[in-house]
Amino acid sequence: SLDQFIKNISQLVVFILIFVVAGAIAEEKTTRTIEMVLTKPISRSSFVLAKFASYFLSVSTLFVTGSLIFYLYTLSTFGSFSIVNFGIITACILLYILMIISITLFASSFARSTVTAAGMGLFTMIIIIPVVGLFRAVKDYSPSILVSAYKEIILNGYSSILNKPLIAAVFIISLSIFTAVMLFNRQEVER
Repeated sequence: SLDQFIKNISQLVVFILIFVVAGAIAEEKTTRTIEMVLTKPISRSSFVLAKFASYFLSVSTLFVTGSLIFYLYTLSTFGSFSIVNFGIITACILLYILMIISITLFASSFARSTVTAAGMGLFTMIIIIPVVGLFRAVKDYSPSILVSAYKEIILNGYSSILNKPLIAAVFIISLSIFTAVMLFNRQEVER
């Protein structure tokens, strides 16, 4: 059941989230609601950071709640496995999901349409992240390890193989949000 949980989260849920987040800023540009928002005393930086914070909080809450329900169901059906190790898996997958959200929000900050932003998010998830894992020099930093190492984590707990992917994911999240803020600050809002 853990295999199915990981598969559903890493594929279906992330796929859906990309399409939801893609419209965060791009859709507001398309419908021109962003003009009204930016006339208020709110900075462009605050606008982008608030978008990320709202997705961060809502996705984190839903994911942790869903994971806890899954854990309790699996515990009652199949017996015990370590809640600490499952917590580590949950934290790693959540960080991976937040990384995909931040990349998609970055794309949404400069894309002219939701479809373009979603395409960039999907391209990152399907092509770029797996391809990075093929290069020996950066293979150990691939954020996909955060998802793929779940069997080792459930058996042995936290492993040092997670250190580099954790650093890489936090760096990508920070860079994506910083770049989204910078790009959005330099854009002219069409009227």
